[in-house]
Amino acid sequence: MQKKTLLIGVDGFTWNVVNPLIEKGLLPNIKHLIESGVFGQLYTLENLKSPVIWTSIATGRDKYEHKIEDFVMRVEGKYTNIPVNSEMRKVKAFWNILSENKKKNITLGWYASYPAEKVDGIVISDRIFETEKNSCYPDSYLKYLKEFFNEDDMNTSLKELVNGDENFDIFPGAMIKGGFFRDLIFEKYFLKFLDEEDFDVMAVMLLGSDPIQHYFWKYWEPEKFDEDISKVKLDKYKDTIPRYYIHIDNFLGKVLKKAPLDKYNIIMVSDHGFKEWNVNRYWYHLNLLLLDLGYLYYQKPKNYTKYILKRFIKRNLFFLYKLYKSFKHQPIESDSKNIFEKYKDKEIDWEKTIFYDKSFNPELSLRHIALNLKGREESGIVPPEKTKFYMKKLMKKLEPLKTDNSRDLFVFVRKAGQQYVEVAVKMNASTEIICDNITINRKTYPVSRYYEKIPISGHHKIEGFAIYAGEDFKQNYLSNNLSVLDVTPLLLVLNDLPIARNMKGKVRKFWFDTPPEIKFIDTYETEKRETKIIDKDSDEDVRKKLRALGYIS
Repeated sequence: MQKKTLLIGVDGFTWNVVNPLIEKGLLPNIKHLIESGVFGQLYTLENLKSPVIWTSIATGRDKYEHKIEDFVMRVEGKYTNIPVNSEMRKVKAFWNILSENKKKNITLGWYASYPAEKVDGIVISDRIFETEKNSCYPDSYLKYLKEFFNEDDMNTSLKELVNGDENFDIFPGAMIKGGFFRDLIFEKYFLKFLDEEDFDVMAVMLLGSDPIQHYFWKYWEPEKFDEDISKVKLDKYKDTIPRYYIHIDNFLGKVLKKAPLDKYNIIMVSDHGFKEWNVNRYWYHLNLLLLDLGYLYYQKPKNYTKYILKRFIKRNLFFLYKLYKSFKHQPIESDSKNIFEKYKDKEIDWEKTIFYDKSFNPELSLRHIALNLKGREESGIVPPEKTKFYMKKLMKKLEPLKTDNSRDLFVFVRKAGQQYVEVAVKMNASTEIICDNITINRKTYPVSRYYEKIPISGHHKIEGFAIYAGEDFKQNYLSNNLSVLDVTPLLLVLNDLPIARNMKGKVRKFWFDTPPEIKFIDTYETEKRETKIIDKDSDEDVRKKLRALGYIS
């Protein structure tokens, strides 16, 4: 069991893309891994959020123990969300455990690995593109980032991925580009370290497949969508997802040349699978409803005259655009997107705001409306003695809200939160309601003002992807009981280290030709791990990327 181990994580990699591409002969290296080890669906956690699962993969523990429970964490009393990082994790990751047991290891791009922790080896964290400070250990390895970042070559690779269209019009281009460029850099780090560094375990997490599948799934399986997908876009983008999988297969081919399976064990896993998302695809903008109800206010732009002039020009240009379309007898696209564009970068005026949407995931129909309570919130204005008055007033306004077609805007409205200073509401997610109008304070608004049609067409599913390849494993062996919680225990066994009894995962002896001795220890948590939830310089850059994917509002 003393072979070097490579752990390759690919976010959202899924068998329902891999299998048809293998049948077409397009993934020879993945096929070779399958034939050289144990493979099957990797069952993930109920919470299908990437940082939660990748942290469970790295620790063998669930979210209740490692405490990374979402993309962001909210600090009581603050309005902003803080993107998760390594200081919030309550238990040790495999890179900590290996280091403490004199196993040299390298970790590249792992979710929530920033700030980079001191290890016996190297950590290039997931935020190396956002900040130089604490993004790499030792920081001397930052020098390779500039060496690897050749934008011309990377743009050429991107053009190949999206069929020659470098600035393609699938929203959000920047997210696809950023995710793909990130992968290219970490692949270069991986291949360089494979040649030049000494290690027992090297791990990399590649991200690009997740945003690509979110936005291109309807071109991969157009028959599953009840919408008119233009033939031009279908021809252009139908092979984008396969091209990314082929790119990963080519990367594996380079790895296998340097790390043959008679000398290395290769673990390849995803955090979850992917599937079509073809119904109730909305983001919910509850703050706009609170604005219309008179409970929330946005700050005026600093140069208000300039803002009014720009808005006047925009509105008139849209009128001319509609006129042009009518002459051409072409349908006019909805201008509802302009509503969200108008408010998305505006700051809330906390000196006037009474209630605000506390939820940070716009995809969830279940939302929490919080009172801007004095003494609890950062800039709270509502005195505690007025709590009951305002809560009663809000509930009275929300509960009867119906559209002009007598459809309820909310499935339910109820008190929630500590001391009942929040209201939990569940938005009506029916496909019909978005076509209705609703009257609020004697003004009529389209319901589409609060419901934004999501550009996403692919979504996470619970069955992920796993291959454990190498001569130590049974060959071409399909296993039906693989779990994301098993990965760290397996890494420990492959390095002759005991599994902690408080880890949730298992290592099955029938995965191996010659079963290894599986040893146990009570725990690796020899001392309490202090956690910190504080703002980082790079947080806003991370928030922008998460907003682009709709993971936070």
